[in-house]
Amino acid sequence: LIMLYNIIYTYYIYIIWDEEVGKNISAHAKPIFFKHGKLFVKVDSSIWLNELKFLKDKIKEKINAKLETNKVKEIYFRIK
Repeated sequence: LIMLYNIIYTYYIYIIWDEEVGKNISAHAKPIFFKHGKLFVKVDSSIWLNELKFLKDKIKEKINAKLETNKVKEIYFRIK
């Protein structure tokens, strides 16, 4: 059941991602998966990795507001 829950939230976050972060960020970063309150996001460069670290709290707030919950506790960015 927990695995299904994680898959559903990952899918929903993927759907709302572009709208919530904007096209500029979305062109360089995409959610990979959500698990135990942690959202993992792939980023295409170290420049964007550093930029998104500064925007992490704002992105988390927007996603949680759209989800109408406080499910996303932390966001981790990875270069892929």
